[in-house]
Amino acid sequence: MTQRPPSTTAERFKISELVALVAGGKIRIPKFQRPPRWDRNNRLELFDSIYRGYPIGTLLFWRRPAPEQTIRLGTLRIKAPSFPDTLWVVDGQQRLRTLALTLLPPGLHDGKPEEEILFDVATENFMTAARSAPSAKRFPLRGAHETRGTVQWLREHEVGDVEYDRITHLSDRLQNFEVPAYIVETEEEADLRLIFDRTNTSGKRLKRAEVFHALSTSNLLDASDQPNLRRLDPMAEDRSFGTIAPDTLLKCVLAMGSPDITRNFRAELDRPASERSEDIERAASALGHAVRFLQEDAKIPHYRLLPYQFLLVCLVRYFGFHPDPHPFTRVSLRRWFWRTAAVGPPGRSGHTGFMRQLLAAVEGDDAEASAERLLNLVPVEGPENLGIDGRFGLNRSQSRIAAAALAALSPVDLDDLCPIDVCSTLEEHGTNALLRIHQSALSRDEGERDDALEPQESPSGAKGAADSRVVLGQTVANRVFVSSQALTSGAGSEELGDALSRVASATAIDAPSDVLGSHAIPVDAVSCLVDGRVEQFLLMRHEALAAAVVAFVNAQAEWQHGRRPSIETLLRVPLHR
Repeated sequence: MTQRPPSTTAERFKISELVALVAGGKIRIPKFQRPPRWDRNNRLELFDSIYRGYPIGTLLFWRRPAPEQTIRLGTLRIKAPSFPDTLWVVDGQQRLRTLALTLLPPGLHDGKPEEEILFDVATENFMTAARSAPSAKRFPLRGAHETRGTVQWLREHEVGDVEYDRITHLSDRLQNFEVPAYIVETEEEADLRLIFDRTNTSGKRLKRAEVFHALSTSNLLDASDQPNLRRLDPMAEDRSFGTIAPDTLLKCVLAMGSPDITRNFRAELDRPASERSEDIERAASALGHAVRFLQEDAKIPHYRLLPYQFLLVCLVRYFGFHPDPHPFTRVSLRRWFWRTAAVGPPGRSGHTGFMRQLLAAVEGDDAEASAERLLNLVPVEGPENLGIDGRFGLNRSQSRIAAAALAALSPVDLDDLCPIDVCSTLEEHGTNALLRIHQSALSRDEGERDDALEPQESPSGAKGAADSRVVLGQTVANRVFVSSQALTSGAGSEELGDALSRVASATAIDAPSDVLGSHAIPVDAVSCLVDGRVEQFLLMRHEALAAAVVAFVNAQAEWQHGRRPSIETLLRVPLHR
């Protein structure tokens, strides 16, 4: 039987109508959609545009039946009946999500609603309740898309004529502002898949991983148990490795098939879902082996400490071919990993070009042969400087290497003397998992992003005590791992300094040097910190930390060992006289 061709109609919806349709379950967001990406500014700008009458873009819906179900949208919980003509969101979910979560009443939310958005009547600006003091001149948007909500607020607050006009104007906008929309009716998911793809190839494009995830979902309305990237997430999370970036996961999947991870993957998605599901399962299994190798062999406890993302991609391809290599081969692989991490990609080829070379070296012929080919692509001598003098930030490979070395020391909490769970602290607090030891040792431009500037002087080249403090204050020498509990309770640099002093002077502690040594802090350096000689403390810490990082990397890379084959390999080679 011939399917009907797709039809498209254009309609206009008032904002109050859209919010009511979401509340009633008539508008639904399919599970293939990307996770929320809008931040606070995006949400505030949406309402500012509505208030000023600016266009907010066109919506795209797919009209299809929908079953009875409980819809979860952020904190919203909506018990929706079945409908034969539900509007499934193809494009516009960020806007609809923001409107619904902001305007719908608390009764539809499971627990406390997401942060409130307020309208400052005096300045005509929008802000969040978390960032503004209570005021009678700040009008809450929740419920403002209905007349009774606005009338109730005006009865309870005294406002002047100008303020009254502004509030009623906003309320009218939230009720009657019209948003254009296209509604597609088709029985073929392939048509919608093509529409989705073309919709997201202009303007602010989806990332490749988000397009792959959507297009690889065979049932577009239910993404559970489908051959897409979300199937890979639990493999790493089960081992507390953290959440791997979707773009890295996509590269891992693509690397299973070919070293060219920049290729166009759309043709591959035309294969049967069962074959694509097998690819995802193979990638998931390889990812599990790779994460286990990173944590147990390479001493990388968490994804945030991975020096380069392409190292994980290469490991996934390797373990996809060789899931259980010989222990000798795992040692070779560990040496390759750390030699590559320490030296970094060659400048002439860049990250992507170097990753292609590494991936091409990994084949299905022999596990040891692939490891040897990888080793042949990296220098046999380590770098003169591992770069811990640079500004600290976990978006930099040198900082990650230094943090991995600190994690390998098994840092101890300075208050309760218990081991710090580095993985959970990194997962919850990111860069702040390594707290600044001394706040005054920062430069004037500390407020800039981590990747804004490198210090212009190394510690050894500092021109004076003040310069030395500024330079070292930006580096990992001014950082120390802190437990997640301490950070959650609001611990800061002042509390950290007090804790260091207590440990150094405590008579009840058997070996203060062991506790401080777990952070690469010399006992003598703490007295400098207590006496206010911050620059001397940082210089001593820098020296101890540099030694710890070099020792850690050298122990992992084992530069002194050549590329010798294992005994098993030698026994397989025929002997000739």
